[in-house]
Amino acid sequence: MLGKANAMASRINIPTGLQQLRRKLQSGLRLITKVSVFLFIALFGGTASSWYAVEYGMPFNTETQGPWKRWSGAGRTDSDPYTRNRFSAREQLLYNANLSYRFEATSDSKGRLLHSSCDYVIEGRKINAPWWGLAVFDGSGRLIHNAASRHSFNIDTVAYGADGSFAIRLSREARPYNWLPTARAGRLIIVLEAQSERGGTDVLARGNLNLPSIKRIACR
Repeated sequence: MLGKANAMASRINIPTGLQQLRRKLQSGLRLITKVSVFLFIALFGGTASSWYAVEYGMPFNTETQGPWKRWSGAGRTDSDPYTRNRFSAREQLLYNANLSYRFEATSDSKGRLLHSSCDYVIEGRKINAPWWGLAVFDGSGRLIHNAASRHSFNIDTVAYGADGSFAIRLSREARPYNWLPTARAGRLIIVLEAQSERGGTDVLARGNLNLPSIKRIACR
């Protein structure tokens, strides 16, 4: 009778204590793996999204018009932490965003990243603001050293055409009229600032600025 019971137990494969322990360990290992993967995704995703919000902005703290991007909270005491982190890391002194519009462009009007190995032309008409200025920087936000000491143009120094339009050329080599040298700076950032003499935003309402286009001419 006992022999029959042992034979039946062997046929239904009752797990031994060692097998049960092994299964528990495997189940625990699978649980730990799933938790670890979840934590990694959460940590990586949070870090990546924070980095993106600081470097490129989000819809809640930026406004985009063509290739130009404006950080709407720049220079304000109530700005979001991503905006504060961005500009404090770059050690940039900014006007309050309620008094001045600062636009940045890192790509041309077709979305291609700006680089000093290419020539560009920034074309537009008189910007409808009492004062504006445009400058080019390297990818780290520093002025580009050049023998001509040219870094920017503004409403008073840019040469206009007879029809009120202007064209500012970015190139390593000298160009006639409005030319900003890019040397071998690599990645480029173009900054356009427009301010109101009365310290208000009457002429700086969103979409009210006729911002220029950025066209790539040729690359080396």
